[in-house]
Amino acid sequence: METTSENRLRFTPTGMQVRENENGGESRIIEGCAIVFNRETTLWDGHCTRVREIIAPSCIDETFLREQDIKLNIMHDRAQTIARRTKQGEGKLQLKLHEDGLYMSCELPDTEQSRQIIANIRDKVYAGMSFEFMEGEFNDQVTTLPDGREDRLRTQTKFKKLTALTIALDPAYDATSIGAREGYEAHENEVKQLREADSAAGDVTRREKERAEQEIRRRQYRQMQMQMRMQMRNI
Repeated sequence: METTSENRLRFTPTGMQVRENENGGESRIIEGCAIVFNRETTLWDGHCTRVREIIAPSCIDETFLREQDIKLNIMHDRAQTIARRTKQGEGKLQLKLHEDGLYMSCELPDTEQSRQIIANIRDKVYAGMSFEFMEGEFNDQVTTLPDGREDRLRTQTKFKKLTALTIALDPAYDATSIGAREGYEAHENEVKQLREADSAAGDVTRREKERAEQEIRRRQYRQMQMQMRMQMRNI
């Protein structure tokens, strides 16, 4: 079990929708799945390493949710917070836990911005949601892939904080946020350098072995020559 204190961003590619009203038309309530449990996601797929992640259901429970102040943003922009759920449970952002994940719903105000958000959800402009969290506890399992790369599977078992949900276009922003890519690249380079060092050490060992074998052959050859000279003298 390990812990960190850095914020993380993850993308959930699940469709959002606008809830119908009693008359069959559209309401101003948007809903979707913000966090999916027990689904494997590839965070990094490099030349030397691969990093995958699973969010376990133990990361979030009702007690944890009651202790969080969570905002709903547009495109990770804190200046575009459209809803909120306080620690007291107040606000228009509604959260509900299911076996497969955390779901959200929110009634938007009757504004031009809200109408644009609803239109973008209806037209599939927004591809899903992101969530911002701080790691609490996780387990890493490291194995080797058939192609020789290091494969790290991280299972998040407990969140320390859940600070924001975001309606997002795609996961491109998440892949480069809060130092994540820099961390993966640094580890990739570290593994590459270690392998290059091992390879260089292996080359040195092979050269030393070849020199030793050559020396043995030279000694054997000199021995044979001495034996032949002694035989010639005895004839």
